[in-house]
Amino acid sequence: MLFFVYKLLIGLEMLGANLPQHPKIDVRNVRFLSVPALKVNGKLGLTGVGGEEPLHEVLVFVPKDGKEAQRVFRLEELKGRVAILNRESALQYIRLLTSPFTFRGFSAGREEVVSYSWIDKQFFYGNERVYKHYGDATGIYYGHDGILAPAISKKLGVSPPVVQEIESGYRITRTLFEEKGFPQKVTLKAYRVVEIVGKEGSYRVEKEWEIPSKGWGQSMRITRLK
Repeated sequence: MLFFVYKLLIGLEMLGANLPQHPKIDVRNVRFLSVPALKVNGKLGLTGVGGEEPLHEVLVFVPKDGKEAQRVFRLEELKGRVAILNRESALQYIRLLTSPFTFRGFSAGREEVVSYSWIDKQFFYGNERVYKHYGDATGIYYGHDGILAPAISKKLGVSPPVVQEIESGYRITRTLFEEKGFPQKVTLKAYRVVEIVGKEGSYRVEKEWEIPSKGWGQSMRITRLK
């Protein structure tokens, strides 16, 4: 019996050794995000996975001891590390999944559809330079990274996100889009999504449904405003 237990422990140890290990992230390579509405037990930041601009970086969490950054693969991994205090912090938290800065770090690969008139630099986690860049882009492209020129958002009938306080936290309803087949044959799909955020940082999608995107262009990134 003891021999069997010994063999089992050895087998588990070998199995663990063969599991993929996430590479360690040097804190010195992290660009920290401004999240004033969100209470974080540490810091949130971005680190590069190719390229130097934040658009090519992924989300990481740095504990208070600041010794090592940990990549965030799912928003639920931040449960217990953040506190959602109000509607503003709930929206700031959930947009980590869909911000032009951070969405590439998540497997869903979706971005929020917003009018430029609804947002400020905090939509880009405090980066004023990028905020102004997208303001310029809406004059040429009507949907660069889902950020619409005000006239186009009105034409398409896109509504702002709705944040409701519920017993367990917050229910958020917003419009998201994703592109398939980039950069060859690009197709666009848009969704109305209802998400639930717990006060301790839990996250789940309650429901979603596809909405008509005819007239949105083959790609919101590359269709020129006429």
